[in-house]
Amino acid sequence: MSAGNLIVTPNLAALPETTAGYAMMYQYDEDLNVHANRFFQVLNNAIMVWKNAQKSPEEAAGLQNHLNMQKSHADYMYCWERRAQEWTALLSEMAPAEPVMLEITDTSKKDAEDEHS
Repeated sequence: MSAGNLIVTPNLAALPETTAGYAMMYQYDEDLNVHANRFFQVLNNAIMVWKNAQKSPEEAAGLQNHLNMQKSHADYMYCWERRAQEWTALLSEMAPAEPVMLEITDTSKKDAEDEHS
């Protein structure tokens, strides 16, 4: 998405949310033949969008606008700085309010005594 390419992908798992409406999606199917046919149809449509943009300045402007918005979205949502902030916030929420003191005992002596008895 950040490279500014048309995206063709199945609607599997979190891809609809991840692509945020910018991808040309198709219904995932476990049957490989059905899946390949659906992929081909949507990929063919993407190729036609690209070819039409080469012929028409209006189509080219629309496609370029779409790809620019897609890139801006991906750069904003999926940059390392944003991920670091989200992980820091998540880990801070998971951390206890006060430090927890763990008592560590050496069980090796007890294990040795048990072996000799």
